[in-house]
Amino acid sequence: MANIGPIAATAHTWQEVREEILRLNAPLVEIVDRIAPGDEIKMYRVKYRYGDKILDKGRFYLPDINGGFVELSESLEPKTLAEDIGYNLYTNPVMIPLQNTMELYIEVEGRVVPFAVVQPGNVFGLSRILDEIDSNHLSHTSKSLWDMTAGARSVFMLPKISDNMAHTRLLKHFGFNIEKPRELIDHWQVFKQLAKARDFIEPWEFEVLLLPKQWFEHLNDPAWRELKIFFLQKNRQSHSFWLNVAAWQMTFSRIQHLKHIKASPHMIDTVRHLFVIASGVAPGFRPAIESSMAPVKGIQAAYIDYYDIAYKPIIMAPYMLDITDHQAAYYSLQYPTSIEYSPKSSGGTSTINDLDELTTLMRKYLSQLVNPDLNLENTILERLGKCLRVEYFHTNPNQYESILSADNIAAEDADFNKLLYETDRPLDFARNSSFVKGCIKLQFDNSAIGSATTP
Repeated sequence: MANIGPIAATAHTWQEVREEILRLNAPLVEIVDRIAPGDEIKMYRVKYRYGDKILDKGRFYLPDINGGFVELSESLEPKTLAEDIGYNLYTNPVMIPLQNTMELYIEVEGRVVPFAVVQPGNVFGLSRILDEIDSNHLSHTSKSLWDMTAGARSVFMLPKISDNMAHTRLLKHFGFNIEKPRELIDHWQVFKQLAKARDFIEPWEFEVLLLPKQWFEHLNDPAWRELKIFFLQKNRQSHSFWLNVAAWQMTFSRIQHLKHIKASPHMIDTVRHLFVIASGVAPGFRPAIESSMAPVKGIQAAYIDYYDIAYKPIIMAPYMLDITDHQAAYYSLQYPTSIEYSPKSSGGTSTINDLDELTTLMRKYLSQLVNPDLNLENTILERLGKCLRVEYFHTNPNQYESILSADNIAAEDADFNKLLYETDRPLDFARNSSFVKGCIKLQFDNSAIGSATTP
């Protein structure tokens, strides 16, 4: 099917994309099949390369046929495309990923705060079109808050990759030029250039369907009512925590009062964010053992074969913890991603002292989540109080009894030893990584309450 003018996008009818969506979101397909939309109602298929900015400071970008990008605006040609998908200016049209993932995040004051990783089959971007703000009222948020990128933005390699000679050798082979990454937050800049370089061994694309305005013009018609309810339910589920955040904040304020907690705002923000991760609202991190969020195999190959890395090039990626899951999520004091973030005082303590303080604070909060006086029965918070297990790691735990050696991370979690790119070279776990120097492990032990189900 031909591109739409200079834009690298193709238009498709429902029947042309139905089977692709069916394997990803069967309930949606069942509902749309009953509506039986005509061929005049299209969807637009678009592909992005790893690291491409999809939404940047309120500007939504479409790939053009020359390998560049064009901003979605009222002046975009052809006009029909601009009119079809331009209903959510300053953000994105409604989207259904088909292959691989994209990350929604905010970059602020030298930090990247991951908000969500959108998986294939999910209908994303419904809020504004379903609940348009009354023009007589002011919004509670700015027009553009989040950015989006093809694949995960919040990825980094555990070992340092800032050696001058090794980095120069990598650039020379792959034919691009970029400054060596000095911090974990900088790794993505190199990874996205690698993914587009010559001789990179793993092709990677993010493929997505864009829903034009015609999908929403009929939602009040009786025949489309079921789809409207489906959209509303999915949108509410994705915002459930934020709709109830006032009760959440009140609970933690009460615990702070009951336990006479007088920690710094920085530590309080960290504790609360750990509980947000544990609740499955914001992502923590864990090793990427497949390539849906980034071309992991290709990146590992580049660092093994050309950078000549001395440690296992484990790539950490965002991970949403599930209360019924056996997998752990990890967070590091060296890579702060909390939405609320009070800076440390100028006379701040060391990482290991902060970690030690955190063990005490978490113990106090967890003990109160099962306090009947807080009226948390049958809530996520009560389940955390019963089932959440927290471990703390540092490269040099010294005399701190509650802090484990970083070596335990790889010993307890086999994914820290898995590489997608096979090599015969003996590579060790990067125990001196800054990420593991002040690392927190969050994991559920549902045996604590017997057979576990989500409350």
